Amino acid sequence: MAEVLPPLKEVGHPTKGGVRMVRGNGETCLVWPILGAYVADYPKQCLVTCTKYGMCPKCPQKANDLGNTMHSKDCILSWTLGIIKKAQSNGKSPSGVHSLAMEDNVASGNYTPFWTDFPLCDIHNIITPDVLHQLYQGIFKHLISWVQAVMTKEEFDSQVLSLPPVFGVCHFKNGISGLSQWTSDTTLGSELEDVAVEVDDPAIVVNKNDDDEVVAAKGIVCEDAMDVDEGADLFKNVI
Repeated sequence: MAEVLPPLKEVGHPTKGGVRMVRGNGETCLVWPILGAYVADYPKQCLVTCTKYGMCPKCPQKANDLGNTMHSKDCILSWTLGIIKKAQSNGKSPSGVHSLAMEDNVASGNYTPFWTDFPLCDIHNIITPDVLHQLYQGIFKHLISWVQAVMTKEEFDSQVLSLPPVFGVCHFKNGISGLSQWTSDTTLGSELEDVAVEVDDPAIVVNKNDDDEVVAAKGIVCEDAMDVDEGADLFKNVI
């Protein structure tokens, strides 16, 4: 990346850069393109942000505290670079630099990250969620396991089977409890998300009258219902 992206550093500089580009309507505008988002799965997120594997690439929360609902401060570029430079100053070898940086949960070596002097860019802020692993598998898969714990797998499958056919949504004729793998190329995660929207009626989702269960389930599948962390806490209390 350090070899590929240098031109973007030059044209994105707020005072020295700028490049003329033609819009769709034919007008020519002076724009400053910047590195605004970095899309990658979790292992590459750790690699790019110099984050120790198992930690969060966006906050310095310790690995054992990642489930803590208390908001942690955000990682910032200057903090990460400070640890890297300190390790490079005190380390006597590439492995020594790596070991010193890892003591502060930063994975680095005797090199300079490609994003160091990018204009208007903090690598920790521009990391986007890993949709398959963090959203589909990390949130929705947990929701299914919680609901199954409350209403049994058999009852949950019977509710899924009772859903009417809908255009664009897969109908799981054998239920979904037997599914062992979700993959992005088969859009299974997306289809299950659509099923969740269909099973949006609280009485169907949990098949019980417990308010906590209803609120928790809707807190995961409905954006405006409640905070996801609060929903998770409610389900922990239920099961």
